Amino acid sequence: MSRERVIVSIGEALLAERGGQIEAGGLALAYATQAAVAGFRGAGDQLLGLARERGIDVEHVQTDPDLPTGRLITRALAGRTNSTLTAHAAFDNLQWDFDMVDLAQRAEAVIFGQLARRNGQTKSVIKQFLLECGSGGAALRVFDLTNRAGEALDRAEVATGLEFCEVLVSDERGLSSLVPGSAGDSPRAARELLRSTGVRIVVLCMRKDQSQRLSAFTRDETADASEESPVSAHEATMMRLIASLLDGQPLAASVRVGSRAAS
Repeated sequence: MSRERVIVSIGEALLAERGGQIEAGGLALAYATQAAVAGFRGAGDQLLGLARERGIDVEHVQTDPDLPTGRLITRALAGRTNSTLTAHAAFDNLQWDFDMVDLAQRAEAVIFGQLARRNGQTKSVIKQFLLECGSGGAALRVFDLTNRAGEALDRAEVATGLEFCEVLVSDERGLSSLVPGSAGDSPRAARELLRSTGVRIVVLCMRKDQSQRLSAFTRDETADASEESPVSAHEATMMRLIASLLDGQPLAASVRVGSRAAS
């Protein structure tokens, strides 16, 4: 009998407003949604209601009575897209408790990003969670650097996230920010990170317009996807790739599985 995998996405859960429509968003819920779609267990009243509609287990979602639910508002004006995010939201005040300890100890994979690490409180809790779930070497820790507030990256700040991950997911701009002088040569940047950090796998999302093509690197291997996938299906792509790695599939096979997830 196959057992249920526990894949945790830790970070921001927010309301995303675009074109007058409001839906549940943020890294924590986006990946939890794809975990539920894939048949795994993933973990404000309106926000929780939208999450439940997607079939997401919200048992471990924390709420804060004193801070507003984060809201990301995206509007297009004169051909330009402008996004604003709540300056100080509930996801900035994540709390470490026994429930978090239990979840960390059961996790087989944990996915985190850069956006929720903008505040010291939540950043500290995410660090503690990663240490707890990695103490026995059981959980695969994935840092999705495409999850960030804007294009600008603080190299020193991002480096504190690299300390706690085995898999780095990044676009070309993210890699060039981490490895100065590597702009236009993302494969070199990926190999430099593998050489100089504890990261074991770099997944590069080469984006153009609304599509992306995956390449994955280890110190000994490179795997390239033969097809593109929509950027809008990024979390679905990564979730399938991560699940394939957890199943013990080779890197090249996992990249293929991920790239085909959107279809």
